[in-house]
Formats: sequence, structure tokens, C-alpha cells
Amino acid sequence: MDINEIKLCMEKTDIPDMPSNPPFIVVITFSNNRIGVEERAMGKMAEPANGYRGCSFSINREDIYLVCVKLRPDIPIDLLTPLDANQECSTISIRHRDPREIMPYHTTTFSSAVSYGIKVFARVLKENLQVADIRDDSECF
Repeated sequence: MDINEIKLCMEKTDIPDMPSNPPFIVVITFSNNRIGVEERAMGKMAEPANGYRGCSFSINREDIYLVCVKLRPDIPIDLLTPLDANQECSTISIRHRDPREIMPYHTTTFSSAVSYGIKVFARVLKENLQVADIRDDSECF
């Protein structure tokens, strides 16, 4: 699949020492052997002069233990109506090696109100990065 990047929400992670706390928008980039994750803040908050220090990290293909996908019905995006906190977004969770080898693994979860981005992410992991263990969320954790 010829996709270089996608934009999702990083819903949560247990990686310590993150410069900002999720949830926030990230751009996920793909190469042959890794995914890159970079926070995309908006507005004045994102200006370096205001002390903005966004989150960025990468996960190597060989460090991915398990990927869990939970697809939910798409949530209509209406700019005039706030999202209902009870609505569940589609998610993809990646269990990956702790590069410091303190914990056995970390889990990072990305979400989207529209399932298409999650499906694309899962497909790129499977086809381009050859991640073998991609499961439905009901079979995970």
C-alpha cells in the first residue's frame, strides 16, 4: 500500500516522560522498518516561542509485539455539535518494546472518529511492515 503518512489522535500511551499528555493529534509516517509518530499542535500553542515542545518517537518493526484493532461505527462530524463523551471511536493499539528495557513493553493507542484511518494504519502495518500479529480487539489484552 503506497501511503507515507496518516493523521490520527494518539489517545493514550504508557511511555514515560512524554513532553505532553495525550490525547493529541499526531502524524504517523511509515518507512520500511519503522513508524514515526509526531505530535501536531495547532495555533499559538504550537509556536516554539511559547515553549512548545511536541512529542515525537518511533517504533521499529521488530519492536512491535502485537497490534489490536477495534472498529466502531463512524461518528458523524458536525462542527456545531460537540462529540458525545459516550461515543467510542475506532482504535488501534500497538504493544511495543520498551527501548530502555525497564518494562517488558509499552502500549500506545491511536483513535479516529472515522474507521478508515484505523483500517489504513492496520493494512500498512501488515502489508508494508510485515507485522504478523494483528488481531481484533476482542482477542487482545
